[in-house]
Amino acid sequence: ESGSTFDISGGQIGNDLIVSSSVGNISGGAIGDNFSLERGAVANVSGGDIGNRFTVGALPIGAPQFFAEGTANISGGQIGSDFRVGDNGIANISGGTFGSRFSAFDGSEVDITDGVFGNQFTANSGSDVDISGGEFGDQFTANSGSVVEISSGAFGDRFTVNAGSTVEISGGNFGSGFDARFPGTNIVLQGGEFRLNGIDIPALSGLPLGTDGVLTGVLADGSSFIFANNSEDFLNSITLSSVALPTLDVTPIVVDTASPGLPSGLRAGQTLTLQDDGVLGNNFEIVDASVNVNGGIVGDGFGAARSTVNVEGGSIGNSFDIHAGSVVNVNDGTIGDDFAAHAGSEVNILGGRFGRGFEARSGSVVRINGGTVGRGFDVQGGDVELSGGEFQLNGEAFTESTVSLGAGDVFTGTLEDGSVFVFADEVSDRLVDVRLNQTALPSADLTPVFVTAAMQNAAGLRSGQTLTLGQGGIIVGEFEAVDGVINVNGGVFADDTAFVNTIINVNDGSLLGDAAAHSGSEFNLLGGTVDSLFAGSGSEINIHGGIFENQLSAIDGSSIDFFATEFFINGDEVEFNDFDTPLQIENRNFILSGTFLDGSEFEYSVASFSAGDFFVSSDANLQLNLVTVAAVPEPSALLVLALSGMMLLGKRRRV
Repeated sequence: ESGSTFDISGGQIGNDLIVSSSVGNISGGAIGDNFSLERGAVANVSGGDIGNRFTVGALPIGAPQFFAEGTANISGGQIGSDFRVGDNGIANISGGTFGSRFSAFDGSEVDITDGVFGNQFTANSGSDVDISGGEFGDQFTANSGSVVEISSGAFGDRFTVNAGSTVEISGGNFGSGFDARFPGTNIVLQGGEFRLNGIDIPALSGLPLGTDGVLTGVLADGSSFIFANNSEDFLNSITLSSVALPTLDVTPIVVDTASPGLPSGLRAGQTLTLQDDGVLGNNFEIVDASVNVNGGIVGDGFGAARSTVNVEGGSIGNSFDIHAGSVVNVNDGTIGDDFAAHAGSEVNILGGRFGRGFEARSGSVVRINGGTVGRGFDVQGGDVELSGGEFQLNGEAFTESTVSLGAGDVFTGTLEDGSVFVFADEVSDRLVDVRLNQTALPSADLTPVFVTAAMQNAAGLRSGQTLTLGQGGIIVGEFEAVDGVINVNGGVFADDTAFVNTIINVNDGSLLGDAAAHSGSEFNLLGGTVDSLFAGSGSEINIHGGIFENQLSAIDGSSIDFFATEFFINGDEVEFNDFDTPLQIENRNFILSGTFLDGSEFEYSVASFSAGDFFVSSDANLQLNLVTVAAVPEPSALLVLALSGMMLLGKRRRV
């Protein structure tokens, strides 16, 4: 009823609820999709769950909505996707969680002081958006005719400012891909200590970032920023507006809590030490400063310009960029995917673990004496040196002073700290003129290793070493083996694994990351679970049981053998002319099913294209082997053979 007030603290209301000329207080319960306000209605939302397409004001679609106006005051609760604020709509947001696709249309007013927002926040023409806090996902867009003022807040990747929009930024932090390349944008950065490529610049308008340019400074709220073309930031014409900055305090900072209450970066001369239980949020950026990571967590998008970062423990998230003048020293700890060393930077790695997609870009210096680096290691003109020994290229001893990977090449060795490495063209590693520094290595202990508890960042297996992963054993961190033997009898490899000239017997347990069996490796699957397996050229994969959760990818030159008591192709039973002779399958793109010796059934869609769940190249060798109980040792004997690393089951004859 018009002018009434109602309260919702529980229960459930269906779709298409319209509130007209009333005040609703929503602290709990659930409201379905298409909730809308009209005729000056007010919704005060402090809790509860509201579905998709919550609409405040008239939308610029369909017939005119003369009465669709209202105000939403949101301080909590869960709001679905497609929250929309239209003409004569006001949204005051101080909390709550929003799904993807938040849209502000012509005639709307949006004021945000806090809250969590999904991807694709769009300020359209005629909207007025004021942001002084909150966390925003990727793809924030300010379209032509919009006005956006940002004094605080955390923004994800791909913030886009289109021509004809007005964006004023005096605080907050931003992920990579800040895009203001279009002429006609009115974008203002309010702050100071502006430097372009390390050189002081005055407040000015019309500044282009330029190719390989790095713009640094401090916003009015005290947050440092780094905009860099080599991090896919594009600034065509911006205005730098000089304002008073907070007083600079160079007292060393110690962070050992999840809520340190700091600006989103460090300024010139500041030093921060992160300890256990300490947390730095996403897109934390430091300029002319120092960070010591001894423990705790640094979020994604960490950036450093003309700074020093020492990593002795803890973890740093994905997309860590270091720019000219910065030095990163890593002795321990974990750094996520997509680390990039840009021109003029230096990286010294004595230990620790890096994820996938490490880029050593032109003009950078990278020294690797220990630790592990994930697949996708890409030397893009950087000066890279590996210190260690036992270097092999495609299984042969390698004594030259530099190495480059050609098509299909696999380069292995042991780093100075005893960590094994595998770089392979097959998994997108790119080595170009990498220098090799021969150093003394720790002695290789050939005593068989049994793992029945958690193990962090193991060094891998060297020639002649054997590892058995038993019940309760968990190896965390990328694990690589060269010329070794691995028995998985109930434990778990939690991350990526890579094998060269290695025998792998999986009787039980799991390989959760992406496994890669390169040339000379024999991978025997009798049971357990393999998340994803890459079979490189020269590898042999023998499948007696177990489960592939996601994908097997077998490229040219690999061999795949199934061992089962019966086989079916597209539902038709496969006939064998000779029980003792494997049946080679030339065709691809069919459904292969059957029954393993233990009675478990399997079904895989075999395809000749890499997008398939069970990809087997037409130039890989695919064979079916028919077995019976009489042809195979008892399970206890199988386990003994697996433990000894002498698995003989299924050693096949070629036809």
